[in-house]
Amino acid sequence: MTKRITRSYDDEFKSNAVSLYLSSGKSYFQLGSELGISASSLAGWVNSGRYHKDRLNRKVTESELLELKKLRKELKHVRTERGILKKAVAIFTNPTKEKDLNL
Repeated sequence: MTKRITRSYDDEFKSNAVSLYLSSGKSYFQLGSELGISASSLAGWVNSGRYHKDRLNRKVTESELLELKKLRKELKHVRTERGILKKAVAIFTNPTKEKDLNL
């Protein structure tokens, strides 16, 4: 029976690995083999967003907040329009019995 070896890495190593991945343009597999870690571990760190250095200390500006508010309002409007169009399509694709009799 084989024992499974579990390695643990500190947050600084993970953060540096994520930064290196984002700046190098290499695949998870290539960079993982260079660093001696599995590609799935590296992918997990990158996809979690927790170890992105540039995002940790970044503050949202007033213009970004205004844009976000505007985009959320627009998204709500588009979703409402889509709902109306879905209902219209359902009405026009399911003809009633009266329409079938008039043909």
